[in-house]
Amino acid sequence: MYNQKIMDIFTSQENMGEIRTANAIGEAGSASLGDILKFYMVVEDEKIVDAKCKAFGSAVAIAVGSVCAQSLIGKTLTQALELDINQVVEELGEIPENKKHCLVAAKEAIATAVNYYYKKQEKAEKEEVK
Repeated sequence: MYNQKIMDIFTSQENMGEIRTANAIGEAGSASLGDILKFYMVVEDEKIVDAKCKAFGSAVAIAVGSVCAQSLIGKTLTQALELDINQVVEELGEIPENKKHCLVAAKEAIATAVNYYYKKQEKAEKEEVK
């Protein structure tokens, strides 16, 4: 059904899970499509120092989440927003057409996490001014 690379990443569950100290969190996907990805990132000085993903759904969703989480570590928030989905596909190999929405969900969840971070920073700055 899925290629060996996807199954290996799915089985290893690397980069999967929740980070309790995350200061950037974003979720995207659709229960109706069967796949939801939620990214947790720790950002320090505009750089992602740790990232994990919780994926609910298929082996492809888990593999995409794992590869994306790993690729985020060490990137700036701007670079995270520029994540090239084609590189994820190269890493994983062929992704079935009916599972390509997982790639879109990953990009959307990462963007949501970055926006969450900036909103938290903005709120913290406003509270400091008071």
